[in-house]
Amino acid sequence: MLEPIPDIPDHIVALRKSGEENPDDFEDVFVPAVEQAQQKHEKIRLLYQMDSEPSPDSKVGLKQFAQFERIALVSDSESVASRIKTFGFMIPCKIQVFSIAELEKARAWIAE
Repeated sequence: MLEPIPDIPDHIVALRKSGEENPDDFEDVFVPAVEQAQQKHEKIRLLYQMDSEPSPDSKVGLKQFAQFERIALVSDSESVASRIKTFGFMIPCKIQVFSIAELEKARAWIAE
């Protein structure tokens, strides 16, 4: 399930993925949130919290991350951190991985 994270400035797309991913989440949640932020701001940021492992067929990935000025990934997944270390150079923006316990730190960093 993909849902908005409340109480975030509107130039930041803030989403939380928990449990099983719904195949429609990308089109129904991610895309509209990005489009709404882009209507108001030239540069947008992403706070993406993953409370569960990414599914192999997830549509949210490196390609979608290229449109952001800054990305904070919040996850305790070793595979997420490893992928960012390996492929992060392909994303043309600042990107940082935080643990779930560091959520407030991630919120502060993405809003700087």
